[in-house]
This record gives sequence, C-alpha cells and structure tokens, in this order.
Amino acid sequence: MKEDKYYIYAYLDPSKPINKSYENFNISFLYEPFYIGKGKEKRNLIHLKKYKLTNKTHLSNKILNIRNKGFEPIIIKIYENLQEEESLMLEKKLISMIGRRLKKTGPLVNITDGGEGTSGLKHTLESRKKMSNKGEKHPNWNKNLSEETKKKISEKLKLNNPMKNPEISEKVRLQNLGRVPWNKGLNTPDDICKKLSEKKIKYFNIKLISKKDNSIKLFNNIYDVMAFLEKCYRSVYLYLQKKETKDYIIEYEVK
Repeated sequence: MKEDKYYIYAYLDPSKPINKSYENFNISFLYEPFYIGKGKEKRNLIHLKKYKLTNKTHLSNKILNIRNKGFEPIIIKIYENLQEEESLMLEKKLISMIGRRLKKTGPLVNITDGGEGTSGLKHTLESRKKMSNKGEKHPNWNKNLSEETKKKISEKLKLNNPMKNPEISEKVRLQNLGRVPWNKGLNTPDDICKKLSEKKIKYFNIKLISKKDNSIKLFNNIYDVMAFLEKCYRSVYLYLQKKETKDYIIEYEVK
C-alpha cells in the first residue's frame, strides 16, 4: 500500500506583500511565492543549506537577495499527506497556474514545469515511448477519472489554507516587527524600479583580454558583453565573478 507521506511546499518573499487567491486550489498568499516544490520529510529545508546557496542558481540567488534585504524566506506546506503521484500532479498544476519567470508568466524561479518523474522509478523503453505521445496518441487520452479518484483529489484541495492559519500569521508578524519595509515611501512603479536597480551591482569599463593574442575588447556594460558572447545574463555574471571565460581574461569596474 502506498504511503501518503509527500507534501507540496512554497517559498514566499516577505519583502513583497500581496493578497493573491487561487480559488481553484483553495489557497491564497499574503506574500509573493517564488518557488514551488514537492517532497517528504525535510525536503523543504534543503534549499537553505550552505552548499545549496553557493550553487548560484536562480533559487539560491533569490534567497540570498531576500537575506540581503534583512528578511528570511517564509516556507509553508500547501498540501500534506499526499501520495507521490498526487504531489507530482499538484506541483505541476501549481507551477503552471502561478507562472515561471523564465517563461515570463509569473514570479516563480523554478527552472522546470514540475512533475518530473517518480523517485526510484525506471521506465521501460516502451513506457517512455507511450509517455512521449501527445494528444489522441497518448494512452490516457479521453479517459475519465473515477468518482473515487475525483473525490480524493477534491479532499486534498480542500485542506486548510496555511496562510490563514493564525499561528503562521502571528509568526510572520513577529518576524517583521521593527523592520522598515524596503518599499516604504515609494509610491509609483517607477520609484520601485529605481530602488531595485540601485541595489544591483553595475559593471562598467569591462575589458575582455584575448588569451590567444592579448587583444582587448572594451564594453560599457554587462548587456553589451552578453550580446558579444551570445550568452545569457547568468552566464556572463558567472564569467565576471571568475574574471575569465574560456577565451578571455576579464577586467572591470563596479559601482
């Protein structure tokens, strides 16, 4: 018999208060969610481990950015007592509903759509081929869920909303006592964007010195370097931290 030991969890940014409800899932957030995951035991805390925060991922950068503002991420369990298949399904649906930054559909830093695989499960070539089919070719196309399955999913979705739990609300309130909100006094979107941009490191006078012939290419900012190297912001940022690429030594100034 399968155990109902999995859960869905969310990381929230306490520096970004919101009041967002998702009625289809019977949940709401008082702070902006930036990561959705599934797991069991203490999986929801692994992202705070020191070795994880040194990986320079979208998630670790977000957590460190929150800490730099004087806050700590809020971690909540949205659904509990799930079977793994249910947790995978709900994870994927929640990520799709809230939206990912990489797809420009929402605030989540998840790098995938979720619902990837089942722990310890190895699929045969035949089963992989079936799962790769789409539309009418998919083996589950046009199949209806049993009433028992629908009822079970419905019961899971009707779990108490953790963000309306008085204990969690009080914990958040106490955590933020005495802290001045980072956006205090900023009345317009332009004010907020300006404040956020001031917190970013600004690189200028960036020199790429060729390891092959010592020739120098000079750039005004990181975006010009991105265009020259044909790399994304994160890749160029890592190059700047290491001060080199495969072909160039990098020198720069910062503000």
